[in-house]
Amino acid sequence: GDATIDDLLETFVEHGIPDADDEGPFDLRRVFFVLDVDNTGEINYNDLMYASSADILERIAIKQSRLVSGESPLSWPSYTPTTDAIAELHVERLRSLLVEKFGSLQKAFCEFDKKAKGILSFDDFVAGTNEFRLVLSDDAGRIDAEASWDAMDIDNNDDLCLNEFLGLWPRRRII
Repeated sequence: GDATIDDLLETFVEHGIPDADDEGPFDLRRVFFVLDVDNTGEINYNDLMYASSADILERIAIKQSRLVSGESPLSWPSYTPTTDAIAELHVERLRSLLVEKFGSLQKAFCEFDKKAKGILSFDDFVAGTNEFRLVLSDDAGRIDAEASWDAMDIDNNDDLCLNEFLGLWPRRRII
Protein backbone atom coordinates (compact mmCIF):
# COMPACT_ATOMS: atom_id res chain seq x y z
CA GLY A 1 0.00 0.00 0.00
CA ASP A 2 0.88 3.63 0.12
CA ALA A 3 2.66 5.26 3.05
CA THR A 4 2.55 8.77 4.45
CA ILE A 5 5.45 10.57 6.10
CA ASP A 6 3.91 9.85 9.51
CA ASP A 7 3.80 6.13 8.68
CA LEU A 8 7.51 6.18 7.82
CA LEU A 9 8.51 8.20 10.89
CA GLU A 10 6.56 5.86 13.19
CA THR A 11 8.19 2.82 11.56
CA PHE A 12 11.68 4.27 11.97
CA VAL A 13 11.05 4.93 15.66
CA GLU A 14 9.28 1.59 16.23
CA HIS A 15 12.13 -0.42 14.74
CA GLY A 16 14.96 1.70 16.15
CA ILE A 17 16.28 2.66 12.74
CA PRO A 18 19.16 5.11 13.32
CA ASP A 19 18.85 8.69 12.13
CA ALA A 20 22.49 8.95 11.09
CA ASP A 21 25.20 6.89 9.48
CA ASP A 22 28.93 7.34 8.85
CA GLU A 23 28.18 10.29 6.58
CA GLY A 24 26.06 12.08 9.20
CA PRO A 25 22.38 12.66 9.91
CA PHE A 26 19.68 12.38 7.28
CA ASP A 27 16.20 13.79 7.08
CA LEU A 28 13.46 11.33 6.20
CA ARG A 29 11.05 14.22 5.51
CA ARG A 30 13.25 15.52 2.71
CA VAL A 31 13.72 12.04 1.27
CA PHE A 32 9.94 11.58 1.34
CA PHE A 33 9.45 14.98 -0.33
CA VAL A 34 11.76 13.91 -3.17
CA LEU A 35 10.12 10.52 -3.65
CA ASP A 36 6.60 11.98 -3.57
CA VAL A 37 6.90 13.37 -7.09
CA ASP A 38 3.16 13.95 -7.58
CA ASN A 39 2.82 15.56 -4.10
CA THR A 40 -0.05 13.37 -3.00
CA GLY A 41 1.43 13.08 0.49
CA GLU A 42 1.88 9.34 -0.07
CA ILE A 43 4.49 7.16 -1.68
CA ASN A 44 4.14 3.61 -2.89
CA TYR A 45 6.13 0.92 -1.07
CA ASN A 46 7.86 -0.02 -4.33
CA ASP A 47 8.81 3.62 -4.89
CA LEU A 48 10.52 3.67 -1.50
CA MET A 49 12.15 0.25 -1.49
CA TYR A 50 13.11 -0.32 -5.11
CA ALA A 51 13.81 3.10 -6.58
CA SER A 52 17.20 3.10 -8.27
CA SER A 53 19.66 5.94 -7.83
CA ALA A 54 18.98 6.99 -11.40
CA ASP A 55 15.23 6.99 -10.74
CA ILE A 56 15.63 9.10 -7.61
CA LEU A 57 17.90 11.57 -9.44
CA GLU A 58 15.33 11.77 -12.22
CA ARG A 59 12.59 12.48 -9.65
CA ILE A 60 14.70 15.23 -8.09
CA ALA A 61 15.26 16.77 -11.53
CA ILE A 62 11.54 16.61 -12.34
CA LYS A 63 10.55 18.21 -9.03
CA GLN A 64 13.22 20.92 -9.33
CA SER A 65 12.30 21.75 -12.92
CA ARG A 66 8.62 22.02 -11.98
CA LEU A 67 9.35 24.29 -9.05
CA VAL A 68 11.87 26.43 -10.97
CA SER A 69 9.54 26.78 -13.96
CA GLY A 70 6.89 28.14 -11.61
CA GLU A 71 4.53 25.31 -12.50
CA SER A 72 1.90 25.01 -9.80
CA PRO A 73 1.95 21.69 -7.95
CA LEU A 74 -1.82 21.70 -8.37
CA SER A 75 -1.32 21.05 -12.09
CA TRP A 76 1.00 18.08 -11.55
CA PRO A 77 -0.36 14.69 -12.67
CA SER A 78 -2.43 12.78 -10.11
CA TYR A 79 -2.19 15.64 -7.64
CA THR A 80 -4.65 15.58 -4.79
CA PRO A 81 -3.85 18.57 -2.62
CA THR A 82 -3.35 17.85 1.05
CA THR A 83 -2.58 20.40 3.71
CA ASP A 84 0.61 18.57 4.67
CA ALA A 85 1.89 18.36 1.09
CA ILE A 86 1.24 22.05 0.49
CA ALA A 87 2.88 23.00 3.79
CA GLU A 88 5.94 20.89 2.95
CA LEU A 89 6.25 22.69 -0.39
CA HIS A 90 6.22 26.02 1.45
CA VAL A 91 8.82 24.74 3.94
CA GLU A 92 11.19 23.63 1.18
CA ARG A 93 10.73 26.91 -0.67
CA LEU A 94 11.31 28.88 2.56
CA ARG A 95 14.46 26.91 3.37
CA SER A 96 15.79 27.49 -0.16
CA LEU A 97 15.12 31.21 0.17
CA LEU A 98 16.91 31.36 3.54
CA VAL A 99 19.93 29.48 2.19
CA GLU A 100 20.05 31.88 -0.76
CA LYS A 101 19.92 34.91 1.58
CA PHE A 102 22.16 33.73 4.45
CA GLY A 103 24.32 31.01 2.91
CA SER A 104 23.01 28.28 5.21
CA LEU A 105 20.00 27.52 7.38
CA GLN A 106 22.20 27.47 10.46
CA LYS A 107 23.39 31.04 9.75
CA ALA A 108 19.79 32.15 9.19
CA PHE A 109 18.77 30.62 12.53
CA CYS A 110 21.61 32.42 14.33
CA GLU A 111 20.65 35.74 12.72
CA PHE A 112 17.02 35.34 13.85
CA ASP A 113 18.02 34.11 17.34
CA LYS A 114 19.03 37.56 18.65
CA LYS A 115 18.94 36.46 22.32
CA ALA A 116 21.04 33.35 21.57
CA LYS A 117 18.45 31.12 23.29
CA GLY A 118 18.77 28.30 20.78
CA ILE A 119 15.00 28.54 20.25
CA LEU A 120 13.04 30.72 17.83
CA SER A 121 9.52 31.94 18.36
CA PHE A 122 7.38 32.88 15.40
CA ASP A 123 7.70 36.52 16.56
CA ASP A 124 11.53 36.18 16.41
CA PHE A 125 11.19 34.84 12.89
CA VAL A 126 8.88 37.65 11.77
CA ALA A 127 11.18 40.25 13.36
CA GLY A 128 14.14 38.70 11.53
CA THR A 129 12.38 38.71 8.18
CA ASN A 130 11.53 42.36 8.72
CA GLU A 131 15.05 43.28 9.86
CA PHE A 132 16.63 41.63 6.84
CA ARG A 133 13.86 42.81 4.51
CA LEU A 134 13.27 39.25 3.46
CA VAL A 135 10.40 38.99 0.99
CA LEU A 136 8.77 35.60 1.46
CA SER A 137 8.19 34.77 -2.18
CA ASP A 138 9.99 33.10 -5.04
CA ASP A 139 9.34 32.25 -8.68
CA ALA A 140 6.45 29.99 -7.60
CA GLY A 141 4.73 32.80 -5.67
CA ARG A 142 4.14 33.73 -2.04
CA ILE A 143 5.59 31.49 0.66
CA ASP A 144 3.16 30.95 3.54
CA ALA A 145 5.26 31.66 6.64
CA GLU A 146 2.65 30.44 9.12
CA ALA A 147 2.03 27.16 7.30
CA SER A 148 5.80 26.65 7.01
CA TRP A 149 6.29 27.40 10.70
CA ASP A 150 3.54 24.99 11.74
CA ALA A 151 4.97 22.24 9.51
CA MET A 152 8.50 22.73 10.92
CA ASP A 153 7.25 22.78 14.54
CA ILE A 154 7.35 19.02 14.94
CA ASP A 155 6.82 18.98 18.71
CA ASN A 156 3.99 21.54 18.49
CA ASN A 157 5.37 23.82 21.19
CA ASP A 158 5.11 26.95 18.97
CA ASP A 159 8.91 27.39 18.97
CA LEU A 160 11.58 25.96 16.71
CA CYS A 161 14.85 24.51 17.91
CA LEU A 162 17.74 24.47 15.45
CA ASN A 163 17.08 20.86 14.45
CA GLU A 164 13.44 21.60 13.59
CA PHE A 165 14.54 24.68 11.64
CA LEU A 166 17.08 22.58 9.71
CA GLY A 167 14.53 19.87 9.00
CA LEU A 168 16.16 17.19 11.13
CA TRP A 169 13.55 14.97 12.77
CA PRO A 170 13.35 13.56 15.29
CA ARG A 171 15.71 15.92 17.06
CA ARG A 172 18.94 14.75 15.58
CA ARG A 173 22.43 15.59 16.53
CA ILE A 174 24.30 17.90 14.22
CA ILE A 175 27.64 16.44 13.24
